[in-house]
Amino acid sequence: MPSFYSDLPVITSFEDIFADNVLHPVPDGWWIVVVDIEGSTDHIRQGRYRDVNFVGASTIAAARNACSSPDIPFVFGGDGATLLVPEHELGRVGAALKGAAEAARTSLDMRLRVGAVSVDRMREEGHSLSVARFQASPGYHQAVFGGSALAEAEARVKGQGAGQRMAPGPPGQDAVIRFEGTHATTPDFTGLECRWKRIESRRGETVSLIVEAGGLREYQQLLRALDRIYGPEAEHRPVLPSDLRPSFGLRHLGRLEPSLRARPGMRWLYTLRIWVQQFLLILFVRRDIHVGGVAWKRYLPVLSATTDFRKYDGVLRMVLTGTPEQRERLEAWLAERHEAGKLVWGLHVSDSAIMTCLVYERLGDQVHFVDGSNGGYAMAAVDLKARKKNRS
Repeated sequence: MPSFYSDLPVITSFEDIFADNVLHPVPDGWWIVVVDIEGSTDHIRQGRYRDVNFVGASTIAAARNACSSPDIPFVFGGDGATLLVPEHELGRVGAALKGAAEAARTSLDMRLRVGAVSVDRMREEGHSLSVARFQASPGYHQAVFGGSALAEAEARVKGQGAGQRMAPGPPGQDAVIRFEGTHATTPDFTGLECRWKRIESRRGETVSLIVEAGGLREYQQLLRALDRIYGPEAEHRPVLPSDLRPSFGLRHLGRLEPSLRARPGMRWLYTLRIWVQQFLLILFVRRDIHVGGVAWKRYLPVLSATTDFRKYDGVLRMVLTGTPEQRERLEAWLAERHEAGKLVWGLHVSDSAIMTCLVYERLGDQVHFVDGSNGGYAMAAVDLKARKKNRS
């Protein structure tokens, strides 16, 4: 497998991703794979945003587990996901995602759009794509993307981009590959979990924020403004170890994870196993018990450190906890920069965060996808699009 992503230098400070010469061009022969949940806004209105998040995360699990190496760049968007895969993995990923789409349809009544766009084709049409590797924690290296190619690929898969109106390109490089002729494989959802209660805001509000700025310097100013308004990271980070509460509700535990990870006749047994594991988790953490090579008292701090509460994929996405007064100050600052033509932004406010997890090693390889409750990033994106339309 091409190793350019694995071999990239590691960035250890989130602020440094907006420095010059940090992002590296993606080489030829890679594909942007986009997964989008159709009708996600309707699902949100029906109170199913946790389901939406879970299905979005499930596609990342299926794609990673289908690859010969799971070390592929990806970003979770709340109601979908985007991944970057080398050409020799594209067939396996497409087959796994077709299987994941079928599982989402039959088990959770959700339909997915899945498509892939060639990085080579994007570059020929003037869209750039670069990537960096941010070490959020020792167990979680987060992909950072720059350029316009991801946004254009997403638009094309949704049927909104320029590529929908273009003549086909060279063989294998049409505007969008939708895997119609690909045989679906049974997806491997190993690592996928949804076992935590909603994470109540410590300070009253959980804010899901998306900002699209005109340059790296503007993002640097935004991060400084967030520090001034919300305080240092530890104060506005939405998930701290003390915030975490395992769920014991059978309706919650039995509805999502077992629906994709267990056969229909065995879902009750899978749910029972999770329920027992939740009790053991509390016991192991409180008593500092070492089982299976895991010092369980360390698990909650590791979990908090491996949350993706902030990320950059051509736009900055963050989930923050704070007070209404802080959010009003942030909105005033953003409105001022928006009026000056420096950025476009979207924001959604709730009282809690939700979390869907990919856990391969309890103290190692894992990522916990964080979003605001009741719409989060999906509704922040709607807000951003409306603001962008009004400005034009």
